[in-house]
Amino acid sequence: MHNDSWLDYKYINLLSTRLDRFKAKGNNQYNFRCPICGDSTRSKTKARGWIYENKGQYQFHCFNCNVHTPFNIFLKKIDTTLHSEYNMERMAGNKTEEQLNLESFVNKMKKPVFLKLGPLKGLKKVSQLKPESRIKQFVDARRIPTHYHATLFACPNFRQYTNSLVPGIFSDDSLARDETRLLIPFISANKDVHAYQGRSLGKSDVT
Repeated sequence: MHNDSWLDYKYINLLSTRLDRFKAKGNNQYNFRCPICGDSTRSKTKARGWIYENKGQYQFHCFNCNVHTPFNIFLKKIDTTLHSEYNMERMAGNKTEEQLNLESFVNKMKKPVFLKLGPLKGLKKVSQLKPESRIKQFVDARRIPTHYHATLFACPNFRQYTNSLVPGIFSDDSLARDETRLLIPFISANKDVHAYQGRSLGKSDVT
């Protein structure tokens, strides 16, 4: 089955309430009065609009006005709100597991652990970084929405930084292999940072 086939099927059913004389005909075929041309003005029983599956993709065709288009384009013509929801769901379905995991860290809140807001003031926000910054490029490549960039931070010498907050977390040997990391804070409802996660990019400098 094509990647978008299940999504098309879902939105065909959501759109069905907008389609006059809509009927499922089996074999992934659906019949209704064409909402583009209005079908027949003389007979209200005429239904010459069809959605059908072809090679894993749903298509629309009207045997009255001869409009032929992929289902997602047909959906846009009939219901722009549903089409926007369709696109958002399709984009989410195409994200990599790494991207979804990173976004879940950005959005998720946990119970307070140890950290308060103050220590983050010494770090640069991703929104403040130059385009050539490795951290900036890492975040952009994963399509993290720009309105989150002010809540993500570049943290040079991540292990040393962590030890300055909670002494002894990293050993001297580990500190010798310190690196820049993307710092993802967890923010409580009252805007306190109560924990954070450091995403490693390998050794790189922040500009």
